[in-house]
Amino acid sequence: MQNRIRFAWLLLFLSALPLWGNEILIDPKPVKFRGLNSTGIIRPVLPYTWNGKPWKTTTNPLGFISASTLQAQGLENPFMQALSNNLGNGWSYNFNTTAVIANNTFQVHSYEAEGPPPPASNNDALKLDNDCPTNNCAGTLFFYNYVATGNDPTMNVHWVQVLYDNYDNQMPVAPFYEIDNKGLNAPYYDGPYAADDTGLYDIPYCCTKTGAGSPIIFDALTLLVSGPAANAPGQFTIYGGLEWGWSNVPTPEPSSLLLFATALPGAGFAIRRRKGRK
Repeated sequence: MQNRIRFAWLLLFLSALPLWGNEILIDPKPVKFRGLNSTGIIRPVLPYTWNGKPWKTTTNPLGFISASTLQAQGLENPFMQALSNNLGNGWSYNFNTTAVIANNTFQVHSYEAEGPPPPASNNDALKLDNDCPTNNCAGTLFFYNYVATGNDPTMNVHWVQVLYDNYDNQMPVAPFYEIDNKGLNAPYYDGPYAADDTGLYDIPYCCTKTGAGSPIIFDALTLLVSGPAANAPGQFTIYGGLEWGWSNVPTPEPSSLLLFATALPGAGFAIRRRKGRK
């Protein structure tokens, strides 16, 4: 039964590909990136049992959002407002709305929902690089290569990742927005974490302290930018961004969680408000 559920979700996941636009290519394969291992697995949903009760980890649908759309939304987009509010001293941004991001620029090799074992395969991505040594976490492995062609930027490429999540220090907390830069002045993800001008690797998970039976939301907007070096604050240029993330909920979902989820599209944005982080 579980295999049929996984296969149905995979079909649904793959059938949505035309809606994402051609900027994103799904190409499952294991790749070693900056000393880290990826599984090469696309797994949109993972049902599991925690303390005798059913739970599931689900990845958000992937999507590309253009610089033109982000500029038009402005600070009404809560991620852009969070970016503006939390930029370090000397940093600012603008938009390149003329460059068209080419087909297959973001080649996604792993996007895998993770949960606690058993079976062991539930935890394969977290086990690869000894993440969550307690084996009691849920999360997601997300890895893509950036393959620049056409108008895609190739000089001074960086990533700025803005999150909306509800955990910190491996403990559930009230949801909040943050720039995913480890608290540094430079807004770049590729400073403290595994990313460069060829791709990005992220494996957000929770919760080593409270266990996998923790409702988690994790939404990310990962912006493709070009800009000055991390030690030279200035203005960076946004070319667009990837929307992705994951959630962790009990099943069947309590009515309060369902109401929370169904209320979110009313904000008028394609961005999903389910987030969390390592």
